[in-house]
Amino acid sequence: MPLKPRVQRNKEQWLVEFILKHGHVYGAELGVQKGINLKYLVNHIPHLHMIGVDIWADKSVRWDGTKSEDLIHQKENINTEFYKDIVEFAKDNHPRVVLYRHFTNYAHKFVENNSLDFVFIDAGHEYEDVLEDIDCWYPKVKPGGHVMGHDINQPQVRRAVNEKLGEGTWNWAKKQKIWYKKK
Repeated sequence: MPLKPRVQRNKEQWLVEFILKHGHVYGAELGVQKGINLKYLVNHIPHLHMIGVDIWADKSVRWDGTKSEDLIHQKENINTEFYKDIVEFAKDNHPRVVLYRHFTNYAHKFVENNSLDFVFIDAGHEYEDVLEDIDCWYPKVKPGGHVMGHDINQPQVRRAVNEKLGEGTWNWAKKQKIWYKKK
């Protein structure tokens, strides 16, 4: 009997399957940028409500003293068209999509603790960024929900996840480079 070929799922397809499998309804994505994940999830899961967080600015604002409240006033940059596009998408999908143009360590203030079924962390990929995102957003996830992220193949991301969540306590989808842990 011939073996059944394995279907390679991309990150977005894997997330849709995961969210549906666990019955998640309320989620957040940190690091939306182009909106590929957020749009795919909203377009493929009719009951899903998403919060999208990104700076939609040049990365230099992370180190130049720019305040989160001032990101909305950023001059034209490489992310301007992505931002305009995702704002239109959010308008077309209101109230299912809410966007925060803020640093992730600021935007968490707008979300109640234990209110999300999942958070997908894919913003800053430096060790300190991942630590801080887990610290800020873990409390936002309901018990039984999932804290998830991307790029676990990067050593600094893996180090932060291991340090915050405990080595060997989280799972991963290797081909999609996604890590996840049930709260």
